Parts: sequence; structure tokens; C-alpha cells
Amino acid sequence: MLEHEGLALLSKDFATRSHIDLYFQRQGITPRIAIEANSISTIVEIVRRGRLATLLPDVIAYEQAGLNSIAIQPPLPQRNAVLLWLSGAYRSAASQAFANLITHRFDVHQESDNF
Repeated sequence: MLEHEGLALLSKDFATRSHIDLYFQRQGITPRIAIEANSISTIVEIVRRGRLATLLPDVIAYEQAGLNSIAIQPPLPQRNAVLLWLSGAYRSAASQAFANLITHRFDVHQESDNF
């Protein structure tokens, strides 16, 4: 079914797009890409106003009122993110607050006690 949908996708300079392209390749799907954009909000608006579909991270998709989110099968492999900084280096109050927000909101594993 996915191979029959016209798609609005992020441009190739996004890591998310590389992840999606690899998924298509592994599934033997040649996507029907109708348009590429370099902004997630632009992609969402294109889908909202037209007849195209898109693939975006689920955290973004679930925040979009008025759009239907459909899980694809098999699902894309999970990606991980890390927050790095130089050990012992100065961190502003804003960067410390951001680290605390991320670690508590998403219940992430901490490799270091330097938070």
C-alpha cells in the first residue's frame, strides 16, 4: 500500500530522510515522491492541505490534530539519541535545565552522574 501513495518527504539532507530511504530500500519499495521540503512544518501543511502522505517520527505525527496516523508494517527500526557534552566543561543554567528536562520527561538512562 505504501508504494502506491504519493509522498511528501523531507529533503535528503535530513537524517530522518536517510532513515526512511533505507527502510524503502530494505522493503523493496520504490517510493512515489511527489514533493520534498526542508521543514517538518511544511511537510505537515502539505499533507494537511492535499492528497499526499508522509512518513515522520511518531512523536511529531501524534501532535498533529486533524491528521490520521497509521503505523507502517514492518515498522521502521527504532533510533536512539544521545546528549553529549565535554566532561567537566562549563554548562549554562539553560543547558543544565534542558538536560534535566530531557532526562526526566523521557525517563532516559544516564551514563554519567554529571547531570
